[in-house]
Amino acid sequence: MSETILIVEDEDSVRRTLYEWLRDAHLGCELLQASDAESALRIANERPIDLALLDWHLGAGLNGLQLLQDLQVFSPDVVAILITAYAQQATPLDALRMGVRDYLDKDRDLRREILVGTVRRQLEQIRPAKRQREHLQRVQAFRQTIETILPIVQTSAELASPVPVSETLRALLQLAQTIFHTRQGVLIIHSPHRAPAQTATQGTSAHLPHQVSAESIEREVHAPCTVLDLQAQPLAGPQSFADTLAAATLALREACTIANLDEAEQRFGVRLEDYERGHSNLLALPLTLENDQAAVLELFDTPWAVKPLEEHQRSLLRYFQQLASAVLTEVFATRQLHTALLSALQAALQASHETPGPEMLNKPEWKMLLTQTDLLPREPEEVLQLAAQLHALHRKYGPAALRFCQRILEQLEHFLRELLGPGTSAV
Repeated sequence: MSETILIVEDEDSVRRTLYEWLRDAHLGCELLQASDAESALRIANERPIDLALLDWHLGAGLNGLQLLQDLQVFSPDVVAILITAYAQQATPLDALRMGVRDYLDKDRDLRREILVGTVRRQLEQIRPAKRQREHLQRVQAFRQTIETILPIVQTSAELASPVPVSETLRALLQLAQTIFHTRQGVLIIHSPHRAPAQTATQGTSAHLPHQVSAESIEREVHAPCTVLDLQAQPLAGPQSFADTLAAATLALREACTIANLDEAEQRFGVRLEDYERGHSNLLALPLTLENDQAAVLELFDTPWAVKPLEEHQRSLLRYFQQLASAVLTEVFATRQLHTALLSALQAALQASHETPGPEMLNKPEWKMLLTQTDLLPREPEEVLQLAAQLHALHRKYGPAALRFCQRILEQLEHFLRELLGPGTSAV
């Protein structure tokens, strides 16, 4: 915003002359006029004033210093030039404390070049100080916004749980119970460092083939694995994933049925977990996610596992797998978005505590930061809009887009650290 200059002079001819001189000087400022203190305060109540040209004698027993005190109620950073023949009535120290930065003698100094030169000198001091104040105010507002949002994001249930449980996920598990006529089952989320190795024998039967065993699966001891029951409640997961039924299902890459679960360990060379024991049969559905994650939905005691699947059942299974994979991908995309937003908020909050040293203010990059009034978000809605944009990028272009955004944030943080320097003080 351009600076605002307020001319307060009770003599109409003098006030018009001062106004015309400053207008014709093209100072890049907004010029306002007032004939008395009441008008001046009415203007100050409506807009901030950066520089005031004040007549010392304003009538009604009021002088320019008294008016300056009242103006500072509305514009605390206003500075003044006193136009007076009575400068001796106020000591320079008192006037300086109150914001007077220069005097113009009505009888001696009221000439165009002197007035314009004096105003220009004051603007040279006002402008950088104003820009820095505006920037610090934006940083302060931004930091307050981040400090408000950050605890909410950090304590979000979706970040507190290894697997973000949403109403969509609960609805998916309820749908599985309805379709496959069971109330018992688990959802196993596997997040390996590498995808499980493919087996050479995929098999054409929907039943688990004899060839699939622990030896045919890439062993990943203590790989991260999370287990939820069909009510989305967490269960104890396997100590290792490589020789589980879920690992065999992922290796097979197709729906598997086991009619007699008690014989599975010896017959197929896999290890049953506590949540699998005590059930008669199993229908296992592999689900494909992103970022090397995979999932298996194991459904117990279902009529679907009693005999080989018919073609219409296979079709329904394929449609359900596609739906379940899409739902879980969306659930984890939301989790990744929250995590990325949390990282961005933490980085922004840390950066907002850095302020420029005096030697940095002349750098072109810093001047750009100071003059961009909309550079930093000032309202929570803008932060949420940023989150929505990140979400849209992920939906359209996948995880690579989020990784690219994260690199940009890291580069921005590095740039700010270099720009601000390690020895700057906090706001």
